[in-house]
Amino acid sequence: MPDLSEWPGDEPILRILRAALPERTERAFPVFVRYWRSFRLDMKPNDVVVVPMRRRRAAVGVIVGDYRFQADEDDPYLRHRRQVRWTAEIDRSALDESVREVVNAPGTLARLPLGPMPSSATSGRRW
Repeated sequence: MPDLSEWPGDEPILRILRAALPERTERAFPVFVRYWRSFRLDMKPNDVVVVPMRRRRAAVGVIVGDYRFQADEDDPYLRHRRQVRWTAEIDRSALDESVREVVNAPGTLARLPLGPMPSSATSGRRW
């Protein structure tokens, strides 16, 4: 995926994905486009993120930077970035069931209607 600092629109992203992933079904591509649009356009500083870790743990953090593209990164999967301030590591069992289902799903990026965070995660924020 090229630098998305200037969002090209959904159709160019769709063409790039189709060319790069010919083995995927046509139904998968709209999901992938939504993922990239969300990562590039919807995520904002001060949004809370929850990322699965090993041993049924989850990392909780707050986005503190805008999207940036790191062209010199060797791993193409790590070129698209958002700076995060990690605030806690918690047991996934502490998450609401609806949040836990999303966090447990591989490759998922979703906006959730979230209530109060566990006090162990970060004080005063809502997710």
